[in-house]
Amino acid sequence: MPRGLLEVHVMSAQDINDKQWIGKQDPYCKLQLGNQSYRTTTATDGGTKPVWNQRFQFQVGEQHRELVAALWNSNTMAQNDCLGSVRIPLAKCFAHGHDNSPQPIISPKGRSAGELRLMMIFTSDGTARPAAAPAAAAPAPVAPAPMPQPVQQRVVQQPQMVQQRVVQQPQMVQQPVYRQPAPQVVQQPQVVYQQ
Repeated sequence: MPRGLLEVHVMSAQDINDKQWIGKQDPYCKLQLGNQSYRTTTATDGGTKPVWNQRFQFQVGEQHRELVAALWNSNTMAQNDCLGSVRIPLAKCFAHGHDNSPQPIISPKGRSAGELRLMMIFTSDGTARPAAAPAAAAPAPVAPAPMPQPVQQRVVQQPQMVQQRVVQQPQMVQQPVYRQPAPQVVQQPQVVYQQ
């Protein structure tokens, strides 16, 4: 297997299982190639048709043959739910330099659970092991027509969102001071009684 760089553009998913009881589910996608893994941001209220549109880069070694993608529903009050996963063989991507075919998602129970749309672009670093030489001299193979090379795009990995609780300090607002007026002494007329 060749060595190089695998760029994975996670675009969206369609018709994925809905595990949310109330409201719309909040899906995210986890990608794993060997011991390298990435996670998309959570598509809040993405429902059954989430859109991520995020790119990730993996270093590919000779031992890597498949990319694993798993879809999860993010829950705040309970454990996250696995919506399904797919194991994507990389042979087509290695042979053609790219693969953008839709990938069928399989639920944890083994049933169809929608489809994942992603684009993979492989760039070889040219250090693949040469194939074994043929035993007998064979006619020189005819070189295939050159494949169009994918356009290199700069990939910016977005930082993971971390929820933090922000506590705002109460602000002192100067209130007007109300003072009671001083009591007024009212003189009562003097009444003189005569006897």
